[in-house]
Amino acid sequence: MTATPPLAALPIASTPIGDVGQVGILVKDFDAALDLYGRMFGIEEWTCYHYTPEFLSWSRYGDAEGRFEMLLAMGGSSPQVELIQPLAGPSIYQDFLDEGHVGLHHLGVFVDDLDEAIARMAETGYHVTQTARGYGLNADGGFAYFNTENDLGAVIEAIEVPSVRRPGEVRRTAAAREPDPAGLRAPRIDNPLRAESVAVVGPSSDPWKTSGRTLDYLSRLGFDGRYYAVSPVHDEVLGVPTYPSLSALPEVPEVVVLVGPADRVIEDLRESVALGVPFAVAFASGFGETGRHDRDEKIRAVLAGSGTRLVGPNCIGFMHVGRSLTATFSSVLQRTPVPAGHVALFSQSGGLGNALMQSLVARGVSGLSAWASSGNEISLGFADWAGWLTDEEDTHVLASIVESFRPGDDLEDVAAAAGERGVPVAVLKLGRSARGALGAQSHTGKRAGSGRVAQSVLRHRFGTVCTSPEQLLDLAETFDVFAGRLARDDHELTVVTTSGAQGVLWNDLADDRDLTFHDLGTEAAARISATVGSDHVGNPVDVGVQLTTADYVRIVNSVVTSSTGGWVIVTATRLAHDFDELAAGIAAMDVPEGVRIVVVPLSEDDRVTPEQAQVLRAAGVIALPTAARALDAIASAASWSKVQRTRAARGRLVGASLRSAAAAGGTEHLTFRKVAEELATAGVPVPDSRAVRDVQSVVLAAEEIGFPVAIKIDDPDILHKADAGGVFIGVDSVQAARDAAVRLTAIQSENATISVQTMAPGRTEVLVGLRSDPEFGPVLVVGAGGGMTEAIDDIGILPLPTSRSEVRDAIAAVRVVAAGLRKAPGGQTLEALTDAVMDIVAWAEQRGDVHEFEFNPILADPETATVTVVDAVVSVHLTLEGTNR
Repeated sequence: MTATPPLAALPIASTPIGDVGQVGILVKDFDAALDLYGRMFGIEEWTCYHYTPEFLSWSRYGDAEGRFEMLLAMGGSSPQVELIQPLAGPSIYQDFLDEGHVGLHHLGVFVDDLDEAIARMAETGYHVTQTARGYGLNADGGFAYFNTENDLGAVIEAIEVPSVRRPGEVRRTAAAREPDPAGLRAPRIDNPLRAESVAVVGPSSDPWKTSGRTLDYLSRLGFDGRYYAVSPVHDEVLGVPTYPSLSALPEVPEVVVLVGPADRVIEDLRESVALGVPFAVAFASGFGETGRHDRDEKIRAVLAGSGTRLVGPNCIGFMHVGRSLTATFSSVLQRTPVPAGHVALFSQSGGLGNALMQSLVARGVSGLSAWASSGNEISLGFADWAGWLTDEEDTHVLASIVESFRPGDDLEDVAAAAGERGVPVAVLKLGRSARGALGAQSHTGKRAGSGRVAQSVLRHRFGTVCTSPEQLLDLAETFDVFAGRLARDDHELTVVTTSGAQGVLWNDLADDRDLTFHDLGTEAAARISATVGSDHVGNPVDVGVQLTTADYVRIVNSVVTSSTGGWVIVTATRLAHDFDELAAGIAAMDVPEGVRIVVVPLSEDDRVTPEQAQVLRAAGVIALPTAARALDAIASAASWSKVQRTRAARGRLVGASLRSAAAAGGTEHLTFRKVAEELATAGVPVPDSRAVRDVQSVVLAAEEIGFPVAIKIDDPDILHKADAGGVFIGVDSVQAARDAAVRLTAIQSENATISVQTMAPGRTEVLVGLRSDPEFGPVLVVGAGGGMTEAIDDIGILPLPTSRSEVRDAIAAVRVVAAGLRKAPGGQTLEALTDAVMDIVAWAEQRGDVHEFEFNPILADPETATVTVVDAVVSVHLTLEGTNR
């Protein structure tokens, strides 16, 4: 396949705000225009969008709000070609067509700061005619058109590109060509770790330079596939013959590594796309992370509609250790061999990823199956790499460092696929603090969500979340050494200590982590007692200081062989033990099935050497440096096992479709009357109520329902009714109802009503909310409701989709709610509350337009085992007409 003619040949000039990067063309027949301009400019594929008002958070045309709808297509690059067909609403586009014009309308300039561009154009005498803000998945894009047409013959547009574009529909046109049967055939692989051919574009002849390392590694370390060097200026580089271009290669490589600077990357990527290269890797920085979003946009334009996927830019690549597939410039490979093994590593940050790999190698326990850094993640992110890395046959565990997740990172799918393969995923989530989130955003160009949400989502999906690189590697080694032996309930400990104080310490540390001590049983305790020489042996097993290491090994062997399962922790100190002898003795033990041994030095200075660790590892035993770190790893392994059992028994799931609901655009709030009517139809308990508008009607409704009643304002613009003086509870007489009605009519707006409700039973108040996190999307929140919501911090957070058992556990974990439900016979109220939450989420899914909600309070009554939703705030996305359905 040959490359399409570059549009850069067009004579496009610079403007006061920068170079023209886009040509805007207005059309009347969108489908016909795709083929016409595709043939004219050699554009084979377009990325198409149907823009409606909710795609923008704010727009103006002239002096009025500009709500419009249009079809839009983008294709080509340098400059990009944009086709627009207006469909509805006033706009600069519709005026252009109404005046009898068609064709070239505007010249677009990609800018970093839209306000600055508007100010600069104003200085040159040109002003905004139409502008909009808030497009893109993160609602951070914007554009402005200027009145330059009379002087220049075309409108100038300033475009501040969003950090993440919405996915568009890719459409091939009549310009699309079939590959030449006699030419190069594009390979088809869907996992870069399985590539059989690699081309390095622009390599240096100096293997110590970042641009020379990849080719050096492929050659020196012996990649088991085919590799090529592409350079138009050298006949050979590092002993490897070169080709002048990618198209001159004898085959289309499956991976192309672009080692040049940012501007060169874009041109080399264009050739890769034209050839149909499946994967490209870009090392260069200088893109969105430095504010150069125009370069990001150019890369997206080059990739749009193609089968090429980009690793990076601003990354240090990836490698498969066993195959010596080294599409990376990692400096670790210059200093030390990386042993093949079973730990896969992923990091957005190349620097942290390098450090993590170096630390893993230095420990001497686990080797590496594969490793990847994703950088700016223009097209590939955590979910892609997690799928590939956990699918590797040699991978026992994936250890990841993530600064922020992309909107397209489906952690539910990642967890499900990894769980089916029995591969744990351990994540060190950065940006959990407010300052950390800001740092992550500046580094990756993506917004980090709530640290609390991150903790909860990752715990529910993967069983644990790490807080330091050391903990991450401890857990990686634990999962690696005990791979395939962690499916059972793994929270029970048997600890062998050399002093009573140690036993006290182990008890405290275990209790902090919800770990328990194994009941030795009479027979096992008797055998251990006989070996120790004591009549009083418990767990922890205090054996005192033995005269020799051999004596200690003999006692440990008695404990191990008497165990029927769980974790056996062996403390060690150089003050009393020879570590070489101890390691050899433990390695020689006949360990019962289901028993996992962890060696823990008494002092952090008593390090187990890498050589001793390898002896233990060969026997399926691990050594961790401190009691706290050992129990952290065990608790995380137990949590992972529990999550796998929970996932296997989840049954019906709710909330999946809420994850794909649009997050940008306008919203409005529903009245409680409308929500209650729909909930009742969905089977969710709500109070008997009347919606009225005046004082006398309030009194009549209260008498009809029967005192006592609750009387509330029902106004979608008043979100916090109590704060506005809009709630009266326990109204027990006509006069009290009249007084409440008088006060409510004083704050009543034209469209508001007054809700008179029967008093629902129950004093336990529960909050159930749907919150949209900028990083993880919609999450379900369960907590203490009513006045307790602000008074105490007692909530649980569930990622979606979720199951009945997960909802039930989350409710039971809310301390205030759990205490209020203890009177319920047989847990009936908890079950009723669980049913209500499941039905509320299902109702939101059925509506299809819910943005967020808060049902607060839901009253739970143990006396009658009932629950009632008595108030709610629900926001929904606006439709094109500006109202909810």
